[in-house]
This record gives sequence, C-alpha cells and structure tokens, in this order.
Amino acid sequence: MKPCPKCWGGTLSVRSGPHGPFEGCNSCAHKRNLPPDHKIETGNRASLRTPLTPGTRCPTCGKGTMVERQARFRPFVGCDRHPQCQTTAPLAPI
Repeated sequence: MKPCPKCWGGTLSVRSGPHGPFEGCNSCAHKRNLPPDHKIETGNRASLRTPLTPGTRCPTCGKGTMVERQARFRPFVGCDRHPQCQTTAPLAPI
C-alpha cells in the first residue's frame, strides 16, 4: 500500500468504479484513475479489462487457457483452471 500524496495520513488502495479502476485514499477524498488495462485483484480473483478470445493463454497464471463462459447478461472468458485461477475478462468481438 502506498501513502496518499494529498494528506499523507491515509493509504491508497485499488478500487473498482463504474468508469474503471482507480486508486482511492481511505482518509481523504483523493482519487486517481488507473490505466484501462489495469488488473483488479480481489483475493485470488483477477478481472481484466481488455477483451480476450477463447483459446488464448491465461495472462495471470500462464498455465490455463481462456474458455468462453455465460454470465447472466453477457458471455465472458475465464481460465479453465478455475477454482485455482479465477481470472476473467470480457469476450472479444469476433
């Protein structure tokens, strides 16, 4: 964790918002956007923002391949080594 550059009393943590990932301070209102391809890691789960096609190598573990899965509203790709690797990404348009 990094110290906040605005208040120096809090720490920055990666958060997920409606417009993508950002870093936010836990003490003040300081926020900083992160690049769109930044990995959002929650525990052993990684949600990528860049679309991937089925059959590509998993960028997180490097051992599995990404397979197409169906969510409630739209398809996505996930690592076939689930539950050891819980990487997901949007499905790339064909």
